[in-house]
Amino acid sequence: MGRLVAITSLVLSRRTFLAGVGSTAVLVGACGVTAEAPASDPAAKEIEKIISLKQILISDATDLIARDPSLGTSLQVVVDQNLIHIAALNSFLTPGSSPSATTTPSRDISLPALATRCAVFSTNNLSVASGLPDAELSRLLALIAGSEMQHHALLSGLIV
Repeated sequence: MGRLVAITSLVLSRRTFLAGVGSTAVLVGACGVTAEAPASDPAAKEIEKIISLKQILISDATDLIARDPSLGTSLQVVVDQNLIHIAALNSFLTPGSSPSATTTPSRDISLPALATRCAVFSTNNLSVASGLPDAELSRLLALIAGSEMQHHALLSGLIV
């Protein structure tokens, strides 16, 4: 019975905390933040960055398919799944926002480089997911991180 009380009081404390945070946000919002100067959403910035990097990966994978058609089937899986990831992530962006084009210096567009990028994306996105307060977005990024690790394994298996 003691554990149940401790668990229940923890939930109540959390609810009270969240209610206080929500009230504070409303009060702060009413104290001078105007519609012309929207607050920056760190989660939206992360999503935009992830989408931009995925778009570059898709472009590089498409270029690699053009150079080596024998990789087409495997790389097309990576391309298609990244397009699905982008569509899912777009639903968390505010209407009208779009990821800015990320410019990168010369990239290595090789199979090992793409495999490595997939592993790095997986690690980075799981790290971002762990720090998000939005449970649904966190879950989505964790699932995407798992998919990216699968891409790493698929591409690594093709390296001779």
